[in-house]
Amino acid sequence: MKNIKTTLLSLCVTVVVSLCNAQTQETAFANQTNATLATSNGSGAITETFIGNFAGQSMSNGNNTWHNTFIGANSGQNTINGNLNTFIGSQSGISNTSGNENVFLGSFSGLLNNKGRLNTFIGARSGQLNSTGRQNTFLGAYSGENNTTGIGNVFIGNKSGGNINTNNRLFIDNSNTNTPLIYGDFASNVLGINTNNPQAIFHVQKETNPNIRLSDASNSTLEIGIASADTNYNSFSKAGDAIFRTLNGGNMIFSIPGINGDREISFATEGSKVMTIKEVDSSGKVSIGTQNTPNQLGTQSNTVNISNYKLFVSGGILTEELRVRTGWADYVFDKTYKLKSLTEVENYIEKNGHLPNVPSAKTVAEQGIEMGNITKIQQEKIEELTLYTIQQQKEIDSLKKIVDKLLSSK
Repeated sequence: MKNIKTTLLSLCVTVVVSLCNAQTQETAFANQTNATLATSNGSGAITETFIGNFAGQSMSNGNNTWHNTFIGANSGQNTINGNLNTFIGSQSGISNTSGNENVFLGSFSGLLNNKGRLNTFIGARSGQLNSTGRQNTFLGAYSGENNTTGIGNVFIGNKSGGNINTNNRLFIDNSNTNTPLIYGDFASNVLGINTNNPQAIFHVQKETNPNIRLSDASNSTLEIGIASADTNYNSFSKAGDAIFRTLNGGNMIFSIPGINGDREISFATEGSKVMTIKEVDSSGKVSIGTQNTPNQLGTQSNTVNISNYKLFVSGGILTEELRVRTGWADYVFDKTYKLKSLTEVENYIEKNGHLPNVPSAKTVAEQGIEMGNITKIQQEKIEELTLYTIQQQKEIDSLKKIVDKLLSSK
């Protein structure tokens, strides 16, 4: 009997304590004092956590919400249907009613967010005017401050993206400028440096030189830029010139790795390729003013193989000096050289229309001439003429002696 009384007494005490706790909790909200509330989903598991004056005030166990955490005065105050939200900071997410899966960290962060979802705002007043915008990430005080309905933006830095309401943009800066240090458009997959209007996948704009500078530990440097004024880069660069240059001893190498044939590096102006460096069957060739690098010249019945040539120029070459390494014609003065008689030369010319060992006009027109070889041939003819002249002089001297002898005998 005594045990029954003890049990009933304990039960009464438990009921009274529970009622007191419930009344205390209710009074905390009614009196707007600091409150901590943990509610369950009916199975005893805690799903909501609210800390602070009016934090989560509009929510009750009867609402179909779960896993929200609101910390700070008025944080999440008007949420009635939102789930999986985390609001930390005074008035963070105060206007949220049904937004889901948001993270607001900082006083007034996500202040006016109503139905926006999947947003992450970190920093005081970050995303504070956002109402229905979703999938935004704002990092920094006042970042994305005026974004209301924008979707898929990433703003990083104090006040970054603070003046725009748009979609799928990247802003990285430490101010609310509309031309941030780094700008991106996720929809177009473009990235700009110091420009909010990239004209390519990667666009760098800078008012002074250079636009891009790459250096290694030894300070070998590659500079890429657009000259902003005459002589910016060197004595002959002009404003608007595109510049590639190396500094501190580095070489500039253009390379296409691999062994596949028929690849090329071209330097071009509008409408034509001015210079092409081409790989042909693993052999490098350079063409200027033309893309044509033929392997032979001439007609089908009269061709010459030029596949070993490396430089092809259309339009002519003007130079102050040209040095050619080739064989020379001193073999003409060798005792074993068979010098044709002038009669033989005459007969050859009458038959062929050109000197012996000299290409015909037709062959030159079709195949061109090799400068080293033709120079040697011309030297050969000069040396042959010299021998003919010596022979003629000997004959002249001999005839002169005969004439002198005849004259003296009279």
